[in-house]
Amino acid sequence: MPFRKLIRRFYLGPTDLGPHYLQGPNRRYKSPTLMAGIWIYAFCARHFSLYGFMTLAFLGVAMPYALISTAMPLYRMTFAIWTMFLWDFLAGVFFRPKLQLQRHLPPRTGAGNLFTIHYDVQNRRGRPVFNLLVDSLPKPNPLTIEHHGNQISEIPAHGAARLTLTIRAPRRGRFTFPAVRAVSRFPFGLWTWGHSQGTGDSIVVVPQFTPLTYVNLPFGLRYQHEGPAFTNQNGGSLEFLGCRPFRDGDNPRQLHMRSWARLGYPVVKEFREEYLCRTGVVLDTFMPRLAFEELRFRETGRPEFEAAVSLTAALVDYFARNDNIVDLFAAGRQVYHFQGGHGAEFHDQVLEILACLRHSHRDELPELSKALEPFLPQSNGIAMVFTQWNPGRRKLLEELHAAGVRYRAILVTNHKLRGAHEIPSEVVQVGMEDIQAGRCTAL
Repeated sequence: MPFRKLIRRFYLGPTDLGPHYLQGPNRRYKSPTLMAGIWIYAFCARHFSLYGFMTLAFLGVAMPYALISTAMPLYRMTFAIWTMFLWDFLAGVFFRPKLQLQRHLPPRTGAGNLFTIHYDVQNRRGRPVFNLLVDSLPKPNPLTIEHHGNQISEIPAHGAARLTLTIRAPRRGRFTFPAVRAVSRFPFGLWTWGHSQGTGDSIVVVPQFTPLTYVNLPFGLRYQHEGPAFTNQNGGSLEFLGCRPFRDGDNPRQLHMRSWARLGYPVVKEFREEYLCRTGVVLDTFMPRLAFEELRFRETGRPEFEAAVSLTAALVDYFARNDNIVDLFAAGRQVYHFQGGHGAEFHDQVLEILACLRHSHRDELPELSKALEPFLPQSNGIAMVFTQWNPGRRKLLEELHAAGVRYRAILVTNHKLRGAHEIPSEVVQVGMEDIQAGRCTAL
């Protein structure tokens, strides 16, 4: 039983590095050789600086030559380096930091933006800490460090410090940082002793988009009640319907005094909810498989799909600003339906959903048609963002037209399609370069 627990712990991997090191294209199988390499990499990341790792690699090459014969002067240099490693190790044991760490990470940011992480460090030992580096473990790919403010030369005994680190997020996604770890590289910067705390924090990088000024989507006459409950404008009121006799349970504040005086019995004012349009936004996540895509360990975004996600975010933002109840559909490996919402809070939730959405190699268009069936009788219109064009998508638009549903179909392309003459005129073709450059402001 202990051996099985050990094997299970081995395949779970080092938890302080974060789960992004264990997320390959095929997650059902984990190679023991790869897991052993990850454990070795975790040990080196915890206890070796970059200079120490390079020095150790040099010793691995020079040591066999130094052991051949003492007549070669190489053994003197290797002996000196090993002695420096030993003194660095012993001094690090004596000055090993004991810290209280707190990392303040913003909950979300936009793709391509900079964000700042703040660190509160408290020295809990009675001796100072020298040459301290906070958050030394590798950051999730593809985040890049723009400004190193997480290093400090000395923290006095029982002292505190506040450090910062500026990072750029080049693309959308949900990124999990490893556990926060502070290491001391005193005295020679080869071997590091440190202190880890926590299990990791996450940040959501939402897609960037250019707000739309106009969308040519004529709405039908299917309005939704309870409009003020969804509106994003403060101070909204109900619509006055008329007056009626007072009933038990009515609000006394709604009494209409003039009608009461004229008729001789209590009369109250009656109101009703306003009506809003309900709009659906559909994102097609199907993308054909590329050659050797399964062999890529790091997942990279497809430019045309990233442009489609940005356009979908712009559509949701446009309809939310114009007081529409929005339903989001995403068709890919399965059909996702984020049911009707409205206002700034709903828009933020949609952006977080789009940030974590991935393209799919499986076309689930028939399932999308089934998911849209209960929504069509209530909808005023549907905006559809396609990444591919084929007879199945043409059939879907014909079904919507036969059902009397107003729609606006947008096809995101990366070049001029060979079969462009087969695309109906009502399908708007938008280049991904125009979306990424912010030139797409009206549809």
